[in-house]
Amino acid sequence: MRVVERSEFLDENGEITLENRLRATLRSGLRWYGDVMAQQAVTQRLSPVLGSDHVLIRNLTLPGVATPLPLVLVGPEGVRVLIASPLRGVFRAKGGEWMTFNSGARRFRRVRPNLQAIAAGLADAVLKYLNGAGFPIPEVEPVLVLTDPRTHVDTARPQVRIVLSDAIEHFAANLLQLPALMDLEDVANVSDVLVYPREGTQAPTGIGVTGEPRGTIAPVAVPGSGPAVEPVSSLRASLDAQFEVIPQEEAPVEEFDWRATGAKIASRAGQASDKALQAEQEWERKVAPHISGLGSRLSRRLPPFTRSQWILLGIMAFFEFIILVATVLIIVADILRY
Repeated sequence: MRVVERSEFLDENGEITLENRLRATLRSGLRWYGDVMAQQAVTQRLSPVLGSDHVLIRNLTLPGVATPLPLVLVGPEGVRVLIASPLRGVFRAKGGEWMTFNSGARRFRRVRPNLQAIAAGLADAVLKYLNGAGFPIPEVEPVLVLTDPRTHVDTARPQVRIVLSDAIEHFAANLLQLPALMDLEDVANVSDVLVYPREGTQAPTGIGVTGEPRGTIAPVAVPGSGPAVEPVSSLRASLDAQFEVIPQEEAPVEEFDWRATGAKIASRAGQASDKALQAEQEWERKVAPHISGLGSRLSRRLPPFTRSQWILLGIMAFFEFIILVATVLIIVADILRY
């Protein structure tokens, strides 16, 4: 099986440097390194079973798809999108739901992210991309591979294929028993168009796009090719001679009295300020005594903290700070270890 790595965080030897791990963790979260280790585990277990007619593309990014594709397996049997996850625990895949077992409540509950929905969405994106590139592939199968041997999944007509840790080789062997849908040339062409994505198709004809224009511009007359055009001034004079022009009477302009208007505005502002002052005095007379009485009653009901209570709060805050610092140090040590 040929492996093509498309991640920007792995060097030429397939190793992850400390700088790249920090960059990837900041971009994708703390689960990134565990997912990469799960991808490598799946690769090592598929390679002995699948031959050179299969191509495994890792960490592929397609145009228009924000989430990188963890694993894309291309072979004569078709195209499959694999999500390798190191999750540990008891889960249930019922239809399109993804649930985990809650030991406290003794029942399953929905959990995010929904790995089934992610796998199905990525497979659908690959199918649309390949069909748009001219490959009439009928289906891209989504597969969820769980690499932790202590993980169990209870399935009930799941949306995607679920492969546990002890069944990875069995999954690869079953692929070899399926009828071939593509020959070696088709496998190479599909792998090539995935590894080196093509640009989008030509944009529709419109403004700023080459192609047939939306409309035509009226032809412009060339000077000297036709009869002379009469000047605008002579044309206007001939019209004035044929029709009697009635001059418009100017409407009388009323002089604006700035002083009277200013006096009106000042008087209205004074009336408004008087009303506001009266409302404020009325509020102080009716509402203020009740508020002051309420404050005094609350102060009587809520006594101040005693010295022992303040000491207890300080001790609790100190231990919270110690726990926070220890958590940060554990995360940093885990990152530096790898």
